[in-house]
Amino acid sequence: MKLQLVDWEVEILEFLPDAKFTGSGYIKWDSVGSAPAAFVRVISTGPEPPRVGWVSCGSFATMYNHMPLDQNLYLAMTFPEPKKFASDLVIVDPEEGEIEVRIEVNKPFKYRGWTLYQQSYDEKMGKWSQVSVIEAVRDPWLPLVYAGIFMLLAGAAYIFWTGSTTKD
Repeated sequence: MKLQLVDWEVEILEFLPDAKFTGSGYIKWDSVGSAPAAFVRVISTGPEPPRVGWVSCGSFATMYNHMPLDQNLYLAMTFPEPKKFASDLVIVDPEEGEIEVRIEVNKPFKYRGWTLYQQSYDEKMGKWSQVSVIEAVRDPWLPLVYAGIFMLLAGAAYIFWTGSTTKD
């Protein structure tokens, strides 16, 4: 994959989604703390010599690695954005036993009047996070709120339909 970055042409020669630094480069390493890494070739349209090397955003367990391009520019990798926020939960109910569920952002789980939302996770650990922040919401008055909104809309529609009935 090639792309143009200011006066530099960047070509990704190899990409490792899960890698570990070994001192001289990166190797595939699918373990806790691994980080994405890319072996790149960078060619300048100016007088600077071409460069070849590894860049990585690092993780909580490994340092990042960037590539200097000139006195003012560095090539660096940003942290990858999560593709999916999901948590696997086990709800222990004395009457029904254990219930295994998966909740995702914007896909809550409803159980016995409670709604469970995934609110956050340990962002420092990234995809290796073992912590999820779950919000439990119980709103027994919600039907009355909806009834009130319906009455307001019905009243507004009635006034709109009947129009002005005042006499001049």
